[in-house]
Amino acid sequence: MYQNAAMLAAFLLIYSAIAGRIERSWISGPIVFTGVGFILGPDGLDMLHINISGEGLRLLAELTLAMRGIAAAFALGAAGVQIGTAYLFCPEAAISPLYRDALRQARADTTVLTDVFTGRPARALSNRLTRELRALHAVTPDFPTPMLALAPLRRKAEQQGSREFSPHWAGQAAPLGREMPAEALTRALAEAALKRFRQLAG
Repeated sequence: MYQNAAMLAAFLLIYSAIAGRIERSWISGPIVFTGVGFILGPDGLDMLHINISGEGLRLLAELTLAMRGIAAAFALGAAGVQIGTAYLFCPEAAISPLYRDALRQARADTTVLTDVFTGRPARALSNRLTRELRALHAVTPDFPTPMLALAPLRRKAEQQGSREFSPHWAGQAAPLGREMPAEALTRALAEAALKRFRQLAG
């Protein structure tokens, strides 16, 4: 079981390091996970053995669920975590009504890694600009030229209630956001992480 856990943890660590490059190619995350599972599984190198009816499946489920949480980062050796998008849902966040509404409507497939807004890669909610100019490409001007060039168009669109040219930054977990005061969110995150630590520790 621990050999399986070590291989899964190593794969997730490596994948997190190259995820940005993968997103720029035709290869998707599910393709990578399926391919690695086939290669390491019984039909490939026969290195990964997970008992579907036993502890292995429970461990895999725990790791999968935890990957979206704080505990997973520490379990993989991180010294800390950075949380941004979750706090955008808090009433204390100084964001526009358009930005807040866009976050409320976010789905798992609505964020993209893009450089069209600033000239540097960052994850944002998809809109007309990211779709028509493509999320990432090699001809984007250097920072801060795109921001300055887009400012008039963005301002005009926002005045008309449109977010199609606005950089609304958000992580992949945006659909999991909950609206609550920042203090309550911090306490909830800490309590959930501690609970997960205890569960993973057995």
